Amino acid sequence: MSVLTKNQITNLVKELEQDTDNKIVVLFGAGEIGKEAVSFLLENGIEIVCIADNNSNIWNSKINGIDIVSPDKLKTLNPYIVIISNNFYIEIARQLDEMDINNYISFFMFKGIYKSKPFENPEASSVERALSWILNNQQDNGGVSVYRGCKFEYPEVTGYIIPTMLQYGFKEEALRMCDFLNSVINEDGSFNAAGSERKYLFDTAQALRGLNAIQKVSSKYYGIQCRTANYLFSVLKNNEGIFPKSYEDDTIIPETIMLFALPPMLDFAKLNNDEEKIQMVHNAVKKYLTSPDVISQKTLTHFLAYQIDGLIDLGYRDEVKEIIDKLLLSQREDGSIPAFDGVNWVCITGCSQIAICLYKLGKYEPANRIMKWVDSNLEENGGFFGSVGENAEYLPDRELSWAVKFYLDAYKL
Repeated sequence: MSVLTKNQITNLVKELEQDTDNKIVVLFGAGEIGKEAVSFLLENGIEIVCIADNNSNIWNSKINGIDIVSPDKLKTLNPYIVIISNNFYIEIARQLDEMDINNYISFFMFKGIYKSKPFENPEASSVERALSWILNNQQDNGGVSVYRGCKFEYPEVTGYIIPTMLQYGFKEEALRMCDFLNSVINEDGSFNAAGSERKYLFDTAQALRGLNAIQKVSSKYYGIQCRTANYLFSVLKNNEGIFPKSYEDDTIIPETIMLFALPPMLDFAKLNNDEEKIQMVHNAVKKYLTSPDVISQKTLTHFLAYQIDGLIDLGYRDEVKEIIDKLLLSQREDGSIPAFDGVNWVCITGCSQIAICLYKLGKYEPANRIMKWVDSNLEENGGFFGSVGENAEYLPDRELSWAVKFYLDAYKL
């Protein structure tokens, strides 16, 4: 994709910050993110010449008086910068490349760079910066944003950040996260995806992970902890001992990531000395281990590491030995591991998660090498983008809350 470096893109934004005269700024994307981008730019006194969109049905209409046009119009405008205000960043970036337009930036990146201030403590360690990122992206209701600048809180990530925050001594922040979970839990004990009415079992299990952890410091949330756990176990019981499919409409995610949903369920069952529930968890593990998709190197490392980490925590270390050996064979000289078999780009989150697995298995040297590489991709403010490298495909345009969580967990180990 873009031939401009990150520094060149940053310089474009900083120059726009100082002088907007004679600089043609256009958006690409007229949906909800586009509307958010329009508001942000206008509030900051930046004139938008037009908004390009691939949907011909909305050409010649307007947002805040700004024309929505065909992308072909961009060829004649010679824009100073194109701000991609759309979730399909990769596809639009490739489209712009084909048009010989490479001075583009994701709106999420733009928003993070524009009028940004240097990190307040230049001497802060990488861990201090990452912790600061979590605190800066915890919303007023206690929930943690999906990514930097996102208006939606993420119940899943908020749930599994709770034990991370407790490990680092942020008790009050962890309690606020539990307050958020308490405010959004469904009557049946389930949790929805961020900004959605759709229930996700994986997300619900990660909320349980946080509710289990908080019991060490407060019994206030015991009621919703039980409600969440009982919901998950009832789903297993009513579906022949395994979770129903959740990701048929998202082929990049294998159903076997539910192996990472089982450890908090096992922890709950052990806390309550419930042998029936303990056995239910192990029966589910055995069923997932028969899946052709389980711990496959064809899976993005982020989703692959969920499975490996889940199996380790469930006591199935022998079952992960082969895939760990394969991943270590693919480790590069710089310490990174490719996002999945056969690609050159790297998923930053996946690398931190693999490091966690290696530390748990006592493989410190390769884990340390991974973390040295991950550290090199830390943003000044403590965040991490989803992936890096040529043709990176996993959310390369935004700083992800879960990327920071797993980095902090790996560093603690």
